[in-house]
Amino acid sequence: MRRVIGYSDFKLKGIKYSRQHISRLVKENKFPPPFKTSGSDHGPNNWFEDVIDEHLEACAKAISNLRLNPKPNTTSDSKPPPGWTTAERRGKTVIQYG
Repeated sequence: MRRVIGYSDFKLKGIKYSRQHISRLVKENKFPPPFKTSGSDHGPNNWFEDVIDEHLEACAKAISNLRLNPKPNTTSDSKPPPGWTTAERRGKTVIQYG
């Protein structure tokens, strides 16, 4: 059975963003979208834990791949996940989120 988690559970997973920032990331397709269990637009946002875990693993894999291969290539495995970008600063590839 899939576990449902809320915003308050994010800190346990290492996600320390504010509710507003998570909302911005969702609107930019850089974070998994939430769902409501209450049937009301005013109820709390919820996520399936496995969806959040997959998102975090994809982010970690992208960082690892970019650190091992600082020059991005055209294969799909080397592309950062949604929300992650690379930039050249002072001759180094910088990986940033958001």
